[in-house]
Amino acid sequence: MRLEIDTTFFFTTTKQGIYWGVLSLIFFLLLLWNYSIFSVAIESLNGGGGTDFSRFYHATQSFWEGTGLYAPSITTQAQWNGIYGQHLWDLNPPHFHLIFLPLIFLSIEDAFLLWALFSLGALLASLRLFSREISLNITIIQSVIVLIGLLVFTGTGLLLRSAQISFLLLLPFTLAWINARHKNWGKVGTYLGLCACIKPFFLIFLPYLILKKYVTALRSFTVIFVGAFVLGTLTFGIESHKDWLLALASVNWYWAGSNASILGFLTRSLAESPAYSVATYAPTLIFPLWVIGSVLVGLVTILTSAADVSRTAIDRSFSFLLIAAFLISPLGWTYYYFFLFAPLSSLAMEWWQRSASVHHQENHWKNHARKLLLVSAVPGLMVPMYHVVSFQPNPLATVSIASIYFWSTLFIWFSLLCDWYLVNREWASSFACRTKSTDSTTASPLTETVQ
Repeated sequence: MRLEIDTTFFFTTTKQGIYWGVLSLIFFLLLLWNYSIFSVAIESLNGGGGTDFSRFYHATQSFWEGTGLYAPSITTQAQWNGIYGQHLWDLNPPHFHLIFLPLIFLSIEDAFLLWALFSLGALLASLRLFSREISLNITIIQSVIVLIGLLVFTGTGLLLRSAQISFLLLLPFTLAWINARHKNWGKVGTYLGLCACIKPFFLIFLPYLILKKYVTALRSFTVIFVGAFVLGTLTFGIESHKDWLLALASVNWYWAGSNASILGFLTRSLAESPAYSVATYAPTLIFPLWVIGSVLVGLVTILTSAADVSRTAIDRSFSFLLIAAFLISPLGWTYYYFFLFAPLSSLAMEWWQRSASVHHQENHWKNHARKLLLVSAVPGLMVPMYHVVSFQPNPLATVSIASIYFWSTLFIWFSLLCDWYLVNREWASSFACRTKSTDSTTASPLTETVQ
């Protein structure tokens, strides 16, 4: 008698165990890495340079004590390479600090804890709204992979280190995107106006709303935006607004590696900086090249978004306008990329899920081009912020690894432009065919006889 043992279950279970073990190890290591970054932020709440949160907190506290919103403090003083020092000012408009007025009566540690909890709550709420909007059902393994992606994303580390407001603003922006999908334009204008009055790069949506003739959205956008500045003036005074403009004008750290904008790339490459070797010393070219590049990117993005009439127009337009804003803005920090999550994820999933047809095969290379450009952007956004100063001083490293976030941003922009061309060309062709078909079927008997 021969004994046969079925080993299929054993090997299958072992394979799954190894798979889960590897994923768990990666997740644990990334969690430790991000926690170490977060712990540095906690330790530097009152230290030199501090965090963005500590700058917001101390600025509001200074105003309350009569010193002024934008007065220098220990939290604004920063050191580069232990030698070069400068003030990193609080660049948010005065009315933004209304959020911090209740917090200054707490210790900075307690205020930071509340800030972190509200930020986490806003992130979870945004993810919940996104998954409900697109009826997303993912497995446990897919959820773990998403979490790993979130932890490896360079913007996460930068956000944890700076304790910025991105997660809090992610909630109103996600609500704006959802309401745009449902054509509730009054609410869209309200949420976008709220975002724009704190982060001005959201103003790129204003010409889009004008060209699309969304009057209700424009009205609510204007009311919220202007109302915020009026409230800020009544609370903090005119002088605070003058000091804010002076703080904006004094910015000279465009060269920072985490700045993914066109101006950041040009400043790193064409002018001296504390961290990077100049590729070609030509500082006089920075401003004209930035203007030319910004105008080109801005016009192409706004005009194509306004002309987008496809089924996925909202996802594409919201993604396209945002990524253009990051390129055009003087400071396009990587922690702003969280705003892209909902519209770009929804659009990218549609790219991969769209069923292949004869018509799509005609545009086979374009269909793959947009995917290739988007996938090519991903590795760059996984490079830790501490590694963009690697291989310095080296001009080639300055235009490559030091500007990796810029190149990734540009790849995403081109992928969306390619997608717009592909989808809207298809729509125009199908519309023309439908129109011709309608004309033929509605033609008079006499005309048909003549033909």
